[in-house]
Amino acid sequence: MESRRVDDLEHPPRQSIRGRVAGDDECDPLLRSAQVANWLSVSKSTLVRWRKSGHGPEVLWLSEDLPRYRTSDVQRWLRSRAS
Repeated sequence: MESRRVDDLEHPPRQSIRGRVAGDDECDPLLRSAQVANWLSVSKSTLVRWRKSGHGPEVLWLSEDLPRYRTSDVQRWLRSRAS
């Protein structure tokens, strides 16, 4: 996997954002597991492991087997890991 700077990790991949959730001031894009794994440069299985252990970004369950991640939650998680 390629190494990435923290600055690069602050911004999600633009071409892969589809879902949006209305927030107070702006829309917060929803990302699929594969998109978040790609953004963080980890495998999907690592993301699943983090999700199960409670160590990864906060997950939003749209249904029993449909996890999504708010872009702002992933960014917040990244900032907490960098400090």
